[in-house]
Amino acid sequence: MSRVVWIALGCLAYVIFLLANLPASQVIGRLSLPQDISFTGINGTIWDGRIDSAVVQGIPIKNAKWQLDALPLLWGSISIHLDVGNHREADDISAFGPLTISALNTDNISAENLHVYVPVEMLIARLPLPLPVRASGRLHVNLTELEIDGQCQTVIGSGSWLNAQVSGTQGMIDFGQYNAQLDCESGAFVVMLDGNNRLALEARAVVSDINNISVSGRFKPDPQFPQEVHQAATFFGQTDADGYYTVKL
Repeated sequence: MSRVVWIALGCLAYVIFLLANLPASQVIGRLSLPQDISFTGINGTIWDGRIDSAVVQGIPIKNAKWQLDALPLLWGSISIHLDVGNHREADDISAFGPLTISALNTDNISAENLHVYVPVEMLIARLPLPLPVRASGRLHVNLTELEIDGQCQTVIGSGSWLNAQVSGTQGMIDFGQYNAQLDCESGAFVVMLDGNNRLALEARAVVSDINNISVSGRFKPDPQFPQEVHQAATFFGQTDADGYYTVKL
């Protein structure tokens, strides 16, 4: 084998070594990120890395790990397996599962079997409720199929409010569990509750983004709820002929 070939092979091996050990901090640090996204503590390589903490639209995220698959890069796809936060910690935002982003159009994002956990208290704080509410538990979203192209294109999945509790004068009140189905409409995410819960809450929430959530529906508290729950319900106005309060947020 000629000397030129050996030199070429050596250069190729050196480039592969550099790419295989490319620090994530060198790549992420050069990205042009929106002002509402920031990172601290970037570790590992671009293929297998970790961010200690991040803030996205004012939402704190801890311990975000990823693994990047090299092969899909050949056909212009960024295929990542995410492991964010600790899904056993009730106060953490967490997510785990595969995510694919088009290298040619980063607005094009797809996922299958992606699980996301969000503390409900964080979401309640962003709703224009008629009275302050302190709630606990977590929202679990199971995205069987997701396709985003700047806006929501396709979503098949479900959501659940796990260990739902709301603060009362005598402590936390058990509200049971709330289940919903997910859909897309005019580019926004739609969350639909079927009313099979202790509040008999039938609702439809439209989520354009984390700071733009609208809710419409109705509810009728279980008679076994403490009296303070029934009193708080009157903040939503008068009941209809079926004894339901109307929700419009």
